[in-house]
Amino acid sequence: MSPDNRRAAIIRESIGFFATHGFNVDTRSLAKHMQITQALLYKYFPSKQLLVEAVFEQIFQKQGTVNWLPLLRDRSTDLKTRLQRFFVGYAASTYDYDWIRIYTLAAFAGGDLNRKYIRNVTRPLLHLIAEEVRLAAGLPLPDASEVSELEIEILWVFHFGIYYHPYRTHVYGTPPAVPLAEIVEASVDGLIESLRHCIAKSEQSGVSKTAES
Repeated sequence: MSPDNRRAAIIRESIGFFATHGFNVDTRSLAKHMQITQALLYKYFPSKQLLVEAVFEQIFQKQGTVNWLPLLRDRSTDLKTRLQRFFVGYAASTYDYDWIRIYTLAAFAGGDLNRKYIRNVTRPLLHLIAEEVRLAAGLPLPDASEVSELEIEILWVFHFGIYYHPYRTHVYGTPPAVPLAEIVEASVDGLIESLRHCIAKSEQSGVSKTAES
């Protein structure tokens, strides 16, 4: 096995092992699981922390396997359909057993995976969704780009609901009885309405401030 392939294999096996056993396991147990020597493991990753960081990076890259921006910007398709396709497709391509468990365990291991993920979902994905809702509500482009923190938080609440569906399967071992696509279809109208309500309040506030001045 070439050095590059060996390194990739170690990362791949480590992802599955950490996802099942957590990050507190020692490298001796990890090497035994891979059927290699601990010395060989350290040849490629001189410390456990370097291996964990490589695992985080590999897991994080799953998020970018599909370019979601063209789908979200495709205004030839109605907004509700775009959002349904995005949320269902994003969950299907990202939230598998390894991703869910590594991401959950990483929060307690002190790695940067969670913070990096939040930053990269907020921009551009959630920001773009809020902008598309604003455009669909009739706001001109300059105003549509002025997304508020409240709109982003509303989207995070919805996004977490999508995340919780596979989380129940892969962490609690209790798969939901209703498919994710059906849940998204039933609830995305409420998301759009919540965002539009937020936009309307913001617009009213702006008009009031202008009148007072």
